[in-house]
Amino acid sequence: CTPKQNMHSKSNSTMEIDTTQTEKRPVVFISYSWDDTAHEVWVLQLADDMRTKYGIDVILDKWEVKLGKHLPDFMANSVKKADRVICVLTPNYKKKSDGLTGGVGVEYSIISAEIQKNIRTEKFIPLFKSGNIVDDIPMFLEGRDFVDMRDEAKYNEKIEELVRDIWNKPKYKKPQLGEIPKFD
Repeated sequence: CTPKQNMHSKSNSTMEIDTTQTEKRPVVFISYSWDDTAHEVWVLQLADDMRTKYGIDVILDKWEVKLGKHLPDFMANSVKKADRVICVLTPNYKKKSDGLTGGVGVEYSIISAEIQKNIRTEKFIPLFKSGNIVDDIPMFLEGRDFVDMRDEAKYNEKIEELVRDIWNKPKYKKPQLGEIPKFD
């Protein structure tokens, strides 16, 4: 599959790309279920946008896995290498992760083991693509803040929210404390 060209070409982004930037590029692994062709094309487009428009080094099975590759090894190494892991949530992703089936089931085991080592980790980002937020979040991601990309019309706004978090460049910055007032 190849992503649709310019699927999200209109950009209302308030971010600008800094071509002089020399800081380390974040590495992101995308975990998703192979629901159908349209979903795979959407994931490819997300990965492409993150890589080409936002300078994030994305690890995606479609780009990395060659015939004969040991998939569980690829998944374990990708989760380990990544600074952040995006879990693209759909009802099928939850079914496979909670049922420990397919590649998502393997990734569930790897991710949940990492979460057990550090329950407060912010490495894993739930991203809702479809389904119900209450019913379709896998057990290992419950209680974590997430990005909601179910509304295609908000794609640009939500991808900006996502990449700002990955780059640790928040849109809203906490102001410095003011001076202590003088009390009589």
